[in-house]
Amino acid sequence: MKQYTEKWAHDDRILGTGSFVESILQQTEGDAVTNPVCEHERYARLESVTNQVCEQSGILKTELTGGSRRKPVVQACQAVCYFGVEKIGLSAAAVGRYLNISKMSASTGGYKGKDLTVAYKVDLH
Repeated sequence: MKQYTEKWAHDDRILGTGSFVESILQQTEGDAVTNPVCEHERYARLESVTNQVCEQSGILKTELTGGSRRKPVVQACQAVCYFGVEKIGLSAAAVGRYLNISKMSASTGGYKGKDLTVAYKVDLH
């Protein structure tokens, strides 16, 4: 008995098969900047973003990670959360650990930080 096997494009992260999966993969090919491949590279980019935000806002990194509640520090922290979660692709928990804040604060900060990112010119490369 001869078995026939069809080859379909598939990816475990995408629900579907065939041309739909191929089109999604082609659309996300250009996202290499926003989603680095290895975890080490993501943390290096988060470090770079944090340094850029601190430099532009005039805040020390120790102040940013120290739990200060001053408005400029909170806004800078929210911007870092947005870049870390939405642009770099880290989890809110990972960004929270990096900034010494809770994962809920990092998640909320990522949402609120979207509006604040206009003030910062950050290079994600």
